[in-house]
Amino acid sequence: MRRRYVINGQAHDLVVTRGANGGFHVSHGERKFDIQGKALADGRWQVTVDQRSQAVWIAAQGDSRFVHSAATGAIEVEVIDLSAA
Repeated sequence: MRRRYVINGQAHDLVVTRGANGGFHVSHGERKFDIQGKALADGRWQVTVDQRSQAVWIAAQGDSRFVHSAATGAIEVEVIDLSAA
């Protein structure tokens, strides 16, 4: 899937494919990431990017996702599917 994620007004074009164990492989130019997500009992998600984990709250409204972590605070991520473009 080709996706554009707009974070704080800045667009990031990515290629996202399914990986092992329900995870995803993400390519951003020459950079490659392995991503896993696991639902936690308290409603947060444990998100792991290249073996670095952080618990976050995730909410959705339309094409936007709102992600909140203790480290970064809250950010809005707009998701645009570019696969059909």
